Amino acid sequence: MGQVHATRSSRGGGNSQARTTGVRKHSVYLTGRPQPKERPRFNRATGRTYTPAKTEAAESRIAEQWTHSKGPLFPKDVQLKVWLHFSEDGVAVDVSPAETIGKITLRGDIDNYVKTVLDGLNGTAWEDDIQVVEVTAVKS
Repeated sequence: MGQVHATRSSRGGGNSQARTTGVRKHSVYLTGRPQPKERPRFNRATGRTYTPAKTEAAESRIAEQWTHSKGPLFPKDVQLKVWLHFSEDGVAVDVSPAETIGKITLRGDIDNYVKTVLDGLNGTAWEDDIQVVEVTAVKS
C-alpha cells in the first residue's frame, strides 16, 4: 500500500493545511478512564438538544491526545481499520488504512449498526450487552 495523504484541519476554523505522510498505521495510548458516550439531552426551555458535559470532555481529551501524538487526519476517501483495547486507565488505539473493499453501500456509522444488534439481542442471546467484551465488525 502506498502513502496516505492526510489533511489536518484546525478545529473551529475553516482553514486546513494539507500534508502528505508516509503513515500507514498510527498507534497511541489515550490516557484517562474510558467514558461511555452518554445519550444526547434535551433542554425544554430552549428546545435544543445538547451533548452532556462528561461526553464532551472525554471527546475533547481524546482528540487532544490524538493530535499531540501527531496522529494524522485520514481523508474521507480512505477506508480505515480501527482496533481499540479498553482498560481502566485508558484505551490503546491502532488506526490503519483497510484493504479497499469497494464502494460501501451501507451509509450509517458502523458503531450505530453494532449498537442496534447488541441492544436487539439483550434478553435473547444474553441477559445484557454489558456482558459483551469483544466485538469485530466489518461494513461492506
